[in-house]
Amino acid sequence: MTETTDEKKPPAGIDFAPLIRELREELEKTGAEARRSFQVSDDEKQRALARLGFRPGREGGGLIVPAEQTAVELGPPSQESLDIVMSTGNAELIRDGAITVIGPDLAALRGKRSAFCQAVLIAFCPGQAAKLFELMNRRFLFNRLPGYMVRSVPGRLWVRVSHELMDAGFGFFELGLAIHSAYREDPAVAACELVFCAGESESVQRFSKLAAQSQALSRKSRKLELESDGTYSCDDLDCESCDEKTYCDELRDLIKYRRELKKQRESEA
Repeated sequence: MTETTDEKKPPAGIDFAPLIRELREELEKTGAEARRSFQVSDDEKQRALARLGFRPGREGGGLIVPAEQTAVELGPPSQESLDIVMSTGNAELIRDGAITVIGPDLAALRGKRSAFCQAVLIAFCPGQAAKLFELMNRRFLFNRLPGYMVRSVPGRLWVRVSHELMDAGFGFFELGLAIHSAYREDPAVAACELVFCAGESESVQRFSKLAAQSQALSRKSRKLELESDGTYSCDDLDCESCDEKTYCDELRDLIKYRRELKKQRESEA
């Protein structure tokens, strides 16, 4: 199992604010008994990360966790896996340092292979939106956290956590602290918030439509725009001759869904 990435860079001007609001609405639907939220001081964060051997500023090749040393696998090929990254220029939308966990924590998943959804929400300082694509790999914690290993393909994460790291008290809370710290090392990042969901595939699948929208929008289309009301628009009138037709076709069903959702909300207002 090796660490690979195959990220396609989205246009720098995309602001995912409407999708971030939609994720927030979905989280509010989750009952309090299944959702846990955390937010700690910088001192508490640093103490927790030091206990786990977190390496600030380290990048490059990832660390290896062999199968025989693996305590938990999240999002392996046999399970549902979602990798969501969304950014905005509106810092008020992102609760800096907040970590939301839905479903069981890692301790309850030890010895298992679990479905997994990870969402990283980032707010950039004014004029810094393009920096997201230089920072994408930081969510993998490559070479930063001993005993934590990620294999990534577009839209999916496959994570291995070692027995040694688990024995040190590692859970989703600590994972959130580590990813938050990796992003906040960059002065262009104004805020970073994390959401994790694990356990049964059905729990993770609730975020699949949102994940598909964010991934499709993050591809190389330069003409498709995400409007502030959550709908998509394009000024090109000749789709058949457009060189971005392939990417727009992937969004056709999602566009239809969002239009229907907008009409439903308007009728309920």
